[in-house]
Amino acid sequence: MESLHEVPVKNTKKRRRGGQRRKTGCYTCKERHTPCDEKRPVCGNCERLRLSCRPFEPIKQCAWSAPGDANHASRPEQHPHQQQTLFQAGKRDASFPATMDSTCALFTAHMPDPPLYSITRTSPPKKTASTPHRHPQQQGVGVDDGSHGAEIISGAQVTLTAEMIHLLTTYRTTVATWMDIFDYNCAYQLDVLRRCMTSSLLVCSVCAFTAKHLSLLPLGDVWSAPATRYYGESLRTLISYIGTDSAPEDTLTATILLCSYEIIASQGEEHQRHLYGARLLILNRGVSASSVGLDRASFWIYVQHEITVALFNRTTLQISPKDWKVSWREKEVDEDVLANQLLWLLGRAVDVVFRQEQSMFTATTTLCGERREIHADVASWLDSWSPSFTGVKYGEIDGQGFSKLYFPMPCAAAAMIWYHLLHILLYAEPRLQHPSYIPLIEHHALEIGCIALSDIPNSVRSFSSQAIFYGIS
Repeated sequence: MESLHEVPVKNTKKRRRGGQRRKTGCYTCKERHTPCDEKRPVCGNCERLRLSCRPFEPIKQCAWSAPGDANHASRPEQHPHQQQTLFQAGKRDASFPATMDSTCALFTAHMPDPPLYSITRTSPPKKTASTPHRHPQQQGVGVDDGSHGAEIISGAQVTLTAEMIHLLTTYRTTVATWMDIFDYNCAYQLDVLRRCMTSSLLVCSVCAFTAKHLSLLPLGDVWSAPATRYYGESLRTLISYIGTDSAPEDTLTATILLCSYEIIASQGEEHQRHLYGARLLILNRGVSASSVGLDRASFWIYVQHEITVALFNRTTLQISPKDWKVSWREKEVDEDVLANQLLWLLGRAVDVVFRQEQSMFTATTTLCGERREIHADVASWLDSWSPSFTGVKYGEIDGQGFSKLYFPMPCAAAAMIWYHLLHILLYAEPRLQHPSYIPLIEHHALEIGCIALSDIPNSVRSFSSQAIFYGIS
């Protein structure tokens, strides 16, 4: 009789099934190593287990990434000591909580709720990417782990590498000009870079946004890893600022930069979640169009982002234009102020047309009255505009009826794109208001095409794609 230890034991360990792996399942299932049925908006696994379903978001080239900027795509040479510093920064990201993969997740966990008077439309999106449960003791405090508290900037000068300097320099001549398109004070080109000298949070946020922009250019793959590294470092540092009184302007500015990063990096339908953190900061701190300095600039950039997202998702704005606290002077002549005034009119139009589409309880007469009021205000704006808003046609008209337009100020060209789109919204959304509007709609669509085909700077071209492709699913 054979002894027990001589009997061979069969290996019963299950082997992983073979076959081609799918790359489009939700990130929650990927982390749990379970197959995803890819059901939208919430997959079967996440619905059954009541998990936060983080949808797959493919990355593709953004309209902000102009081919003409390809000369910025190469990375500068790094000194060995600087390379070591950057690698160490990348290693620190490894300790960053895995669930904090976006500004939405970070602010959901660590930001107190906005004031009661302003929370009517500020609940976090239902389909967010990894929104961990927030315990009561976390509300209103910075972060449980105090290890990052010492990193809140005390005014000391930051340490920069050659790579950082390259990204800061590129930032000022590329993405910062787009952020300041409606701001003649150039807050994001000048004030942000001044603040970078004493704020590692802003340095990392600027570098992350710029590197992501460069990574989307032709031959820009070399910037993908630095963009991810700076982004993770920015989120890690941002936790130290939330719930404290340290550099509140820097907190909002960094959040605007990071949500801009997220918007150009993702092409899913959940753009709204990327604005969640900025919206919370704006509401908690009472930032509005009447604020000053970087806060005012950040508010108007947030408005531009939110209008773009609202047009994409066909929904009303999260912060109503009635709560923007705008104040306009009569006979205004500065193009940037007039452009922001038009942005306010566009926001009102977006709210009216998509509120009519979503709600069955708003009286039709009320909505029609609001439309007429917006039409009248747009006509008044047109009467007071600067001559620089009148584009000068040049060149020959092509077979489709397009002709190029020259605008002396890029701000005016971008504003006129919104002006023509505003009329299309009022005439055709949520449905055609009257057959007599069809020629007017065609006229405004033609004007948008003329501006887009003109010799305009990239800061204007980034605005044109939303209007050109509006209504095309």
